[in-house]
Amino acid sequence: MEKWLKDLLTDCKKMILFVALSECSILYFLLTMNWGYIENRELIISFGVISGIALILLFVLARFWAKSIYTEKNILEVRNNVIASQYEELNESYKKYRCLIHDERHMMDYIEECIGTGNFSEAQKIIKKSRNKFSERYYWTGITVLDNVISIEKRKMDNMNIEFHIETDVTDIVMEDIDIIILLENLFDNAIEAVEKCANKKEIKFSIKNINSMLVLKLWNSSCKKPKVKKERFVTDKHDSKGHGWGLESVKYIVKKYDGIIEFEYTEMFFQTVIMIEGE
Repeated sequence: MEKWLKDLLTDCKKMILFVALSECSILYFLLTMNWGYIENRELIISFGVISGIALILLFVLARFWAKSIYTEKNILEVRNNVIASQYEELNESYKKYRCLIHDERHMMDYIEECIGTGNFSEAQKIIKKSRNKFSERYYWTGITVLDNVISIEKRKMDNMNIEFHIETDVTDIVMEDIDIIILLENLFDNAIEAVEKCANKKEIKFSIKNINSMLVLKLWNSSCKKPKVKKERFVTDKHDSKGHGWGLESVKYIVKKYDGIIEFEYTEMFFQTVIMIEGE
C-alpha cells in the first residue's frame, strides 16, 4: 500500500499542486472577506471542502489506475497464453519429427532391401507414400516466423474444414518476431472461432504486403452474427467471459506500440481487420 500510494502521488504532482493552490486561494478569499481574520467554523469548512475534493480526485484516479492495471494484466495474460501455445506447438512438432527420424531408419532399411532384391517398383511406392510426411509447410514467404504461424493456423483450419485463401508479397515485417506471432495468433484465433460458429460459409482470407515502406495486413473471415461492441471494445459472447475477449485488445496494444493504424469493418456476414504499420 505504501509503494502504491508513493507511485500514485509521484504520478499526480500536478493534481497535488492544483489542490494546494485551490486551498490557498480559498483561505486567501476568506481572509479578504473577513478583514484578515478567519473564524474557526469557516476554517474547518474550507479544510473539509478541500479534503473532500482531494479524496474524490484520488478515488477517481485510483479507479482509473486500477482499470489500467486490470487491462494490462489481461493483455499480458493473452500474450503469455499465445507464447505457451507456441511452445506446445513446437514441442509437438519436435516429438513428431523425432518419430519421423526414427521411422526413417526403418524405411531406409526396407528400401535398401527392395533395391537389393531388384524390387524397384516397391521401393518407388514406399518413397512416394513417405514423401508427404517430410513436407508439411504450406506457404513460403521467405520469412520464417510468418511461415511457421501460417502453417500452424492452416492445420487448425484444415481440421475444421475452413476454406483458406492467402496472398503475400512481403520482405520485411517491420516488427519484432514475438509481436508478429502474438498479433497473428490472436487475429487468426478470433477469426477461426467466429467461422466455426457458421453453419454455411466457412472462409478466411489473409493478405500481407509491403507497400513502399509500409506493412499492410488484412484478415477477413465469414461470420454469422454482428459482434458486440461496448466502449470501443469487442465483448465476448461466452458465458465465462473472464479471460476472454482480450485478443483484439492485445492486437491494438501491439499496433499502438509501432504507431500503426488498425481498422475494423464488420456486418452480420463478415468481419475484417486492416492493420497498417510504417517501417523505419
